[in-house]
Amino acid sequence: MANKLRYLKSKSISVTIIAIFLLLITLLTYGVLKKIESNTRFSAIQSLETVLYTTHESVKGWIRDSEHDVFIIASDPTTRKLTKELIALQTRTGLQKSEPFIKLREHMKILLESRGDIGFFVISPDYINIASMRDTNVGTKNLIAEHKKGILDKAFKGSPQVVPPIPSDVPIKDAYGRMIKNYPTMFTLAPITDENGNIIAVLALRMDPSRDLSHIAQLGRIGKTGETYFFDKSAKLLTESRFDNDLQKTGLIEPEGHSILSIEIRDPGGNMTRGFIPSVARNKQPLTLAANNAINGKSGSSIKSYRDYRGVDVLGAWLWDDDIGFAMTTEIEKNDALIPYYATQTAMISVVGLATMLSLGLLLTVSLSRKRYEAELHKNRDSLAKAQTIANIGSWDWNIETGEIAWSDQIYRIFGLKPQESKPTYEAFMERIHPDDRAAVAKAVSDTAKRDKPYQIRHRITRPNGEERIISERGEITRNSTGKAIHMLGTVHDITERYMAEDDARLSAMVFENSIEGILVTDKHATIQKVNPAFTTITGYTSEEAIGQNPKMLQSNRQDKKFYDKMWGTIKKEGIWSGEIWNRRKNGEAYPEWLTITAIKDQSGEVVKYASVFYDITEMKENQEKIERLAYHDALTGLPNRQLLRDRIKTAATYAEQHDITGAILFIDLDNFKKANDSLGHVVGDELLQSVAVRILDSLREEDTVARIGGDEFVVILPEISDEFSLMVIPNRIVNALSYP
Repeated sequence: MANKLRYLKSKSISVTIIAIFLLLITLLTYGVLKKIESNTRFSAIQSLETVLYTTHESVKGWIRDSEHDVFIIASDPTTRKLTKELIALQTRTGLQKSEPFIKLREHMKILLESRGDIGFFVISPDYINIASMRDTNVGTKNLIAEHKKGILDKAFKGSPQVVPPIPSDVPIKDAYGRMIKNYPTMFTLAPITDENGNIIAVLALRMDPSRDLSHIAQLGRIGKTGETYFFDKSAKLLTESRFDNDLQKTGLIEPEGHSILSIEIRDPGGNMTRGFIPSVARNKQPLTLAANNAINGKSGSSIKSYRDYRGVDVLGAWLWDDDIGFAMTTEIEKNDALIPYYATQTAMISVVGLATMLSLGLLLTVSLSRKRYEAELHKNRDSLAKAQTIANIGSWDWNIETGEIAWSDQIYRIFGLKPQESKPTYEAFMERIHPDDRAAVAKAVSDTAKRDKPYQIRHRITRPNGEERIISERGEITRNSTGKAIHMLGTVHDITERYMAEDDARLSAMVFENSIEGILVTDKHATIQKVNPAFTTITGYTSEEAIGQNPKMLQSNRQDKKFYDKMWGTIKKEGIWSGEIWNRRKNGEAYPEWLTITAIKDQSGEVVKYASVFYDITEMKENQEKIERLAYHDALTGLPNRQLLRDRIKTAATYAEQHDITGAILFIDLDNFKKANDSLGHVVGDELLQSVAVRILDSLREEDTVARIGGDEFVVILPEISDEFSLMVIPNRIVNALSYP
């Protein structure tokens, strides 16, 4: 009977111990998970704030450049002269037919051609358009005065300005080539002054916000759902949304519509992407947390989630800039931001579940015989050790009263120690911690002992061989009935590989999302699996349109089958190919790009994916052509220069010798040109030389060449002359052409 009572008492104590252990693990897991969630949210906010302030600086730089460009054009002498002549006209009736208007339009067309601007206004002090790229605008009140009069007034006071997106007064082509009424448009403004510095008008250059402002915002996209967008004082969206598909499906914008200026940053009250239908009209819904704070001039961020303009829970950071007149917000969906936390949560719950199962198994064995109980206990301990090995988690048990410490086998493995050579002591434990981290760990342990609060800390350890590892350590104190600390239990989790993998993954994701080079990834059968935002910017195809397709969709047909056979032969042989290639955008435009294709192989050497990186070299090739033209042509007249003349003479001489024919070279010098140039000015002199070049060209045959070799000297090559009479015809024709007034 006594033995039975002792057995029952032992069983009761065992049950109590197991229950306390499970409670401790549960509490520890809960506390650790809450801390991890908090850290994950804080890390996400730090990333959002970094993206937000980087984008803010990019916008300010773009505004400075835009204001500088419009100021240069407004300060152009020809712009100022023609504007003054327009202002001086007695009546504004028939402005389009006046000579100053026609010249100013042609002048602006030339200046704006290289910028890609889509129009301009010259605005008089009474806000009337006195010049424009479109006749329908002329003589009417300028739309900037109707929507942003305060900004226009600042320009009339002498300060260059940027006008945020406003509805256009005329239909404008969108990115798909459709003419859209009230399509968003932007302007840069600069004053036009007379020779005395008096402001006589304002020049407004029209810009496409979906091309310029939205492009800057798109660079601030992170992760799968991160979005940076801008909005004005009325909470109107000033940039294209990343979620146009969601907005179209929920009816917030029309099918194939645009979100810019069509969406107000309001909280619908629920997630509309999951079927929620608001009971309140859109214009009656409250502003989102970010919009409400930013519009009231309060910059900040929220570690707690709030609903965005789709009703989706997000984390975000925001700011308002009085100088540029609108707000900026960077947000990411909560579920996207907390992916690292969810992964850790799953892993920890799995470990706790495993520990719970093992403990329950241990509880069942208590009812068995002592011998069998001990055997089962030993078996379960082995299982626990194996589980710790699999999870790379070690545990320690510290009896504070006796100073005894017990380490699990996995602790020894993590620290690179051998049980038979290392006695488990607090000092031995601290000795393995990195010197720079020891103080923080000691403080965490001390604080826990004083405050009875579990601790969690991430720190480095140094193995005997010098190798550094990163571990996550957790610990909890136990007190007796008098409140004295008597026991501490903790775990050590080796997270080195996970930490490095997460860091690499974050870096790779940031590079992929923010690279200005287009990137696409295919499987081994060349089916597109993933593209980055720059791919869409360059090709025009969205990720939804590209994924599942073959990269052949981009081919321009300028390269033949032989080219592609050679390219793929290089990839199969060397694993990589780089070169220039012509592809075609979604809108049908062919363009040159520099393309690099890399074969990605698994451990066995088999190709599993292909990664392509490319960038548009259109501008570079155009610049090369301009440089080559400047090298061989006269800058003033466009005629061949001395270098090209020598090549043409050599070619003509070779041709004449091979075909036994006669050619001729004429030298032309303008009499009294220096006198006219000095008396009438260099501008008139330049126009005279340009006119002479045109007249000589009109007098020649198609196979003839005329070159300007300097000053007022020209040389004409006549490669094929049949007789002396024919030789005199062309010179006489040139003399007659130059004799006309």
